[in-house]
Amino acid sequence: MDSRLADVLMLGELLREVHPEKSVREAASYCVQAAAANATAVSLNRPLFDAFHSLSKGQRRALRASAVPPIDPSARGRDVVVSHDAVRYVRKTLEAFARSGVGIVPEEQEAAFFARIRELQDRITALSQQYDTALAEDRRGVWLLVPGAAASNATPPAAAASAPGPPSLAPKDALPLSGTVSVEGLPADFVAARLRSVPAASLAEAVAAHTGLTDSAPAAGDSKEAPAVVPLPGPLAAVPPSGAPPVTVLEISTDYPDAGPATKYAIDRRLRAAVSLQSARRGFPQNQATLASLLAARAELSRTIAEAKAKAGAVAPGRAGGPLDADQCSPAGLSLQSMMAKEPAAVRTLLDRVLAIARGPGERERLALERMLRQDPAQQTPPGEANPALPDGLRSFDLGILMERVRRSAFNVSSDRTRAFFTYALARRGVITTAARLFGLRFAVVAAPSLGAPDDTGIGGKARDRALDACLNPDFAKSLTVCERPVITPLDESAVAVEASAVPDAHRWHPSVEVIDVYTVADGSDETEDDDGQEPFSSAPAHTANRGAYIGRLYLDAFPRKDKYKHMAMFPVRPGLMRWQEPSEEGRRRRQLRAAAEEQQGGAAGAAAAARRGLASSRTTSRVGASALARAMSRRSRVGSGGDGSEVVLEQHPEAALVCNFEPEGPMEHSDVVTLFHEFGHALHHLLGGRHQRFTAFSGASTETDFVEVPSQLNEAFAWDAAVLASFAARKRTDEEMLAEGAGAPQVEVIPGDLVDRMRAADAAGRALGAWRQAYLSALSLRLHAGEFAFSPDAEPKAAPANAARRMVSPTDGKDGQQSLEPSGDGGGPPSGPPSGQSTCPPLPETKTPLDAAVNLIADETSPLPPMPGSHLASNFAHLVGYGSNYYSYTWSDVIVKDMLGPFEAAKAASASAEAQPANATGAESPADGQQGKDVDPDAGSLLSARNAAHRYRRDVLEVAGRLDGDEMVSAFLGRDFEYGAYEAWLGEGMGAAWLGEPGQDASAPGEAAAPEAADKTPAS
Repeated sequence: MDSRLADVLMLGELLREVHPEKSVREAASYCVQAAAANATAVSLNRPLFDAFHSLSKGQRRALRASAVPPIDPSARGRDVVVSHDAVRYVRKTLEAFARSGVGIVPEEQEAAFFARIRELQDRITALSQQYDTALAEDRRGVWLLVPGAAASNATPPAAAASAPGPPSLAPKDALPLSGTVSVEGLPADFVAARLRSVPAASLAEAVAAHTGLTDSAPAAGDSKEAPAVVPLPGPLAAVPPSGAPPVTVLEISTDYPDAGPATKYAIDRRLRAAVSLQSARRGFPQNQATLASLLAARAELSRTIAEAKAKAGAVAPGRAGGPLDADQCSPAGLSLQSMMAKEPAAVRTLLDRVLAIARGPGERERLALERMLRQDPAQQTPPGEANPALPDGLRSFDLGILMERVRRSAFNVSSDRTRAFFTYALARRGVITTAARLFGLRFAVVAAPSLGAPDDTGIGGKARDRALDACLNPDFAKSLTVCERPVITPLDESAVAVEASAVPDAHRWHPSVEVIDVYTVADGSDETEDDDGQEPFSSAPAHTANRGAYIGRLYLDAFPRKDKYKHMAMFPVRPGLMRWQEPSEEGRRRRQLRAAAEEQQGGAAGAAAAARRGLASSRTTSRVGASALARAMSRRSRVGSGGDGSEVVLEQHPEAALVCNFEPEGPMEHSDVVTLFHEFGHALHHLLGGRHQRFTAFSGASTETDFVEVPSQLNEAFAWDAAVLASFAARKRTDEEMLAEGAGAPQVEVIPGDLVDRMRAADAAGRALGAWRQAYLSALSLRLHAGEFAFSPDAEPKAAPANAARRMVSPTDGKDGQQSLEPSGDGGGPPSGPPSGQSTCPPLPETKTPLDAAVNLIADETSPLPPMPGSHLASNFAHLVGYGSNYYSYTWSDVIVKDMLGPFEAAKAASASAEAQPANATGAESPADGQQGKDVDPDAGSLLSARNAAHRYRRDVLEVAGRLDGDEMVSAFLGRDFEYGAYEAWLGEGMGAAWLGEPGQDASAPGEAAAPEAADKTPAS
């Protein structure tokens, strides 16, 4: 049941975010709603709860004389009722039932109570999807007029020579700016790639759409066709006359590859503010009402459950008989019960501690940046252009360019210099080879990316109607597994790039998606190999046996396109699952007969047969017939069953998708390389954590939300290691450099180690300010879900079309057998509130708070920088929907990661020390991280030398996945609980840097000592 629901939810959530066809995205959304409704029904199923409760009693009786068996990550075999995983699964399921009130509410009140919970859960799901869809489809930007011969605009020659393409923004979504706004500071390649030829009529339409509008929401009935945008200084005043030829504009959209560089490099503050404002208004005004309604629904759900528990006497220990507090009744309190933090008080303690550490150093950084801004004439508002939309004082859109100046002047690090060493192709190779070397993996491409037009194959093509129509019936999950396992081309370990031949049946939703299969290294240690050297039921052909065990599949959807998810994320596509079952009585009888026949064979053949039988028995699974194996290999979800009645094994390999928005060609920011490593860490967690899992609930990244960022943030550390970067980061040297050095000069320069050292030092600049802002966003998500505010539920979720009615059926629900999720036809509808009785939750504020007012109040109290006038963070802060109250998870995980990096750093230091020591008398080198006997260790002094630490991390964290709690995994890896010391030390790095000045001293602004490197920049961008 869990597996089928997971298949629907995972693939549906992916397709609604990435598929190029709107009809497919809408169908996927309705599939997700149907599956979520089914999951809600399961979570409220009293007979299912009773069954688990009885099973729990049986487990307790069986374990009365002994403790629960410890977890064994390499365990194989049948599901055992008293195994560690089974005991944990039953316990976690009962805890989830309890959080929903099942088994607590009196039986006579259950029907009304469950109906209300289902209604609220369905509403929450629909509103969440409505918010995400509005954000994904809201693409805005600016059009900056580029006069053909206007020297004042200083259009770079390379850009001027480029043929402008057609605009990708609609006039109503493009804020027009005049040619007086400079493009100085923007890289020449960035400008050249974004020149557009816009018809004069379209430009006039854009001017009309953005003239005279205020920051208020449109009146009822208005839509995004007439967006409310604050006019910025430098708007286009002169509209081309009717019939005028097309004009050339620089189009900068709110997509990640556009907005990031624009706000980081543009010297003209008006341009940075315009792009930042357009980004900060995405989703407005639709998502204001949607999020307010979502928060109200979450609050009602948590209060309904808390009040029901209180009336039944099932309250937290120590509070029995007393009134409930605000935390117990809040969405945050309900959600955090299943987190490492357990309750809001622990999150507040974390944020108070982080703020105590970061606020002082962060204030020094803020003041230093404020001085830089104040002392730079180019950052001052031109006379006569005062406007609230371009306020004085430091704002978030100033940080990028000011920190770039700090890196240049104080650390001699220029983004012009560093980005020359990176492209997406290089970064992709680097993240894959790093994972292969550290974690013993192999990767094989089965479908290479193409930037051509979408074809009619793969997910969303010929399989689309079958797959998405099937979501409306109970066989949805089964019908989606339509792909046959492709033939894999062996990968040469020494190859510079990962290459393999294309496979036509590797289904994907767009031709630009790359499909990669992941294997372990065949070193003889993998216990999943069967007696013929192949993994049981593995789809890997014989010639790939040296690859080891097949793990799963990875999709790389790396490049931006219209209507695609706008940020970076890992989407789980399928959970990994493996389960054994007992053979039938007939199967046992046939096995005995076969064994007797083998014994009569005698000689080597009989011995070999007996050995195979013994090996199979020790692993509690036997080989299936050849025909059954062939059938099993034809699907990625395989159910093998021998005709001889032998044991049945079900195996489903995990699949994950990295959805990113990188430029396919051209230079790449190092920050984007770090992001790729981050998301790849999530993918490794899902794939490795999906191996050998008996329960879908524990598969992949199914840990507590406040632990789920640990693998991703730890993987970021490798993107800062000099040896890792040197393994893939390189640039082609210019002809001038080659001539200057003479014959024999190398054509390619690998990123220098001293540059990486300076990059690491520069990364510490602004770190405290960044931690302060993360604490603010964490406080924002917590307080909006903590009962502090009351929001008006004005928005209604959009209704599904008639042909998308949910037809999924819940399991047995109550005494009447199966119950459809269709609304009942009695017209009465579900009850409007919790069970009768006096409320025990403290009342919510009587006054409804406008969402922006609540956000601004929290910002005034906590944020290091005031919000930009005209911005609407609540309309486009998607984590408020996906993470709810739990955005603190990034900071919580960061504290854990800095501590868990200790063994990696220790191995790195030990290997460097061993490499520096002379060989001993026997000629052997000193050991480094358990390795010895090598004359030269090429990885010495780098994180790549921490192979033992990486092996333990894979074993104790990545592969364990949800089979242990987060604190148990930390303890298994570190041998103790996590501590704050490493995080505090990391946060304090760089506090003595000269650019900050002395505390309390008005130091001069850095940046005057180092001029911009004009060779890599436009003369005026």
